[in-house]
Amino acid sequence: MIESLIKNTGQSAAEEYGNLQSFFQVFQFFGALIAGVLLDRLGYKIGFIITFAASGISYYLLAHATSMNMLYASKIPTMFQHGFLCAQMAIAVITTSTSKDAKAEAELRAAALGRLTTCYAVGMVVGPSVGGALGSTGNYHLGGKLAAAGSLISVLLTLFLPAAAPTAGHVCANKADSKTGSDTDSDVDGKVGKESSLVAKLSRIWTSVGVLLSAKVITSVANSMNATVFPLILKDVYAFDEQHLGFAMSFLSGLNSVINALFIGPYVAFLGGQLVTVIKVSLLGLLTASLCQGFASFVDVQRMIGENAALASYIGTSLVLSCFQYLLSTTITAETTGRVAPDAKGTLLGLEHSLFAGARIMSPQWGISLLNGYSNGMSVVSFTGGGIFGAVILLVNTFGYKQLHASSANKSD
Repeated sequence: MIESLIKNTGQSAAEEYGNLQSFFQVFQFFGALIAGVLLDRLGYKIGFIITFAASGISYYLLAHATSMNMLYASKIPTMFQHGFLCAQMAIAVITTSTSKDAKAEAELRAAALGRLTTCYAVGMVVGPSVGGALGSTGNYHLGGKLAAAGSLISVLLTLFLPAAAPTAGHVCANKADSKTGSDTDSDVDGKVGKESSLVAKLSRIWTSVGVLLSAKVITSVANSMNATVFPLILKDVYAFDEQHLGFAMSFLSGLNSVINALFIGPYVAFLGGQLVTVIKVSLLGLLTASLCQGFASFVDVQRMIGENAALASYIGTSLVLSCFQYLLSTTITAETTGRVAPDAKGTLLGLEHSLFAGARIMSPQWGISLLNGYSNGMSVVSFTGGGIFGAVILLVNTFGYKQLHASSANKSD
């Protein structure tokens, strides 16, 4: 439990927790783009080995941290810790084909990414509960030791994965595909291949999916603020101890994993396989849930409805926000990875994760400042998030139509 380790150093838990999160995001910002470029050249198997090794080093340092300097040092290796990015890359490559049925391919990719999130969430379900149980006994370092051992095992298991060729190796295939009518951006990237400079590749990526990337990055500011204040509110407002906090985090992650595993694919199919439609619905869901949470979090409202109802309303709206956040993130990734050439997918995902981390560098402090700076701080955080989601809806509807329509047209040419 990071919050408890911080308290043991004698520092202010809320302030230092936000600073530590921002420090982590700085390394994620630079590391994600580097990882994406390397994935295009080395393939996802090597990427997995690098990321699990970095995780092991990070958790080893965490397991021996007795000061804030050690806690900060444990975040430095996370510059190369991008397991989720590597897994997304693997799915993007595997689910990309020369099929003309773009809708069926989009549904398959979205469902696969949803199941990936479910697998990833298993750790998020088990981890907080185990960490909470260990923290309740006063042993705050054993969790880090277990995580370091698990990372080492992951490195060894990765060695048995089938060798995966770098996506840049698809250059010749792309040239052949250009004769059959693949999308314009894929043709360009395929012809340029390894000769393409990083700047040129990033430019083509931004031209194709810049609006969607912007939507994901901007909404991540609000999501980061909510994620930062959530455990602090449960501890400080509702008096959760470490064990109950761990169970609450696991509960939310578990429900999210079920939703991603069972409903994303059918939901996309219900909306006609149009991922852009799913994205817009998700944004409306985030806006609505934020506003409802904001109203329910007013001090006077919470006092009026009682502590139990207030807690239920906060956790319930947080669950809805989290579900729509995962749905939005998954469908944006499914849509964007389907619009670029195979040899640019790693760079796209690296750019996405880099921008995502960049947006979260200061957002933890912003969330904590809003929470502590007002008498109705909980409501202010929620309404601020709602304002961000509303702004993204305007962005997509005002500036996104032309780009999204052009990309769709390219796919069907």
